[in-house]
Amino acid sequence: VARTAASRPYTGGKRLYGYVKSDLMWVGEKQTPEVELRPYMSAHLKKVVTPEDVERWAKALPDDMPDDGIAFFK
Repeated sequence: VARTAASRPYTGGKRLYGYVKSDLMWVGEKQTPEVELRPYMSAHLKKVVTPEDVERWAKALPDDMPDDGIAFFK
């Protein structure tokens, strides 16, 4: 485990992903020297656009996109 000098102690972790009824569920677990492995963060991601929407938007992108740190793939 690599961390900065200012970060808190961290001895291990796990991630669990699941696809439930078309939604992506995620939970992260963390362990420290003082605390056993336990959940510390989770997410419930819902699909808000269709694959067809994404394809249409990608085709509409100009060929000379600026390099601003955001990646789009056609």
